[in-house]
Amino acid sequence: MSAKLELIDRALALGQAELDFLAAGDFLRAEESATQRGQLLDDALGMAEETSVEALLAKLVKLKNLQGRLTSEARTIHARMQEDLTRVRQETRRYAGYHEAVSVKPLASRYLSKRG
Repeated sequence: MSAKLELIDRALALGQAELDFLAAGDFLRAEESATQRGQLLDDALGMAEETSVEALLAKLVKLKNLQGRLTSEARTIHARMQEDLTRVRQETRRYAGYHEAVSVKPLASRYLSKRG
């Protein structure tokens, strides 16, 4: 197997790991994996080595499918986070509404004399 195809295989493995990290909620490791995967693909596509067109095409189709799954997972996570933020904003507004009712008001003002 040529070095170009080996680099693409490593990029595929990193992409699968990135998908697993996203599913587990480990976004830092997913970002590191995406950076490494991008670097590997840049290196592989920058090589001037002759490879079989059919083998290269098959690997690139796998990469395209993997990228589609990654994008789908990222959109799902984005939508879930957006829903969570909306829910938190609503709860904050609701709690702020209770502020007036719950705050303790003194029975006597400091400006009034208790003696009359």
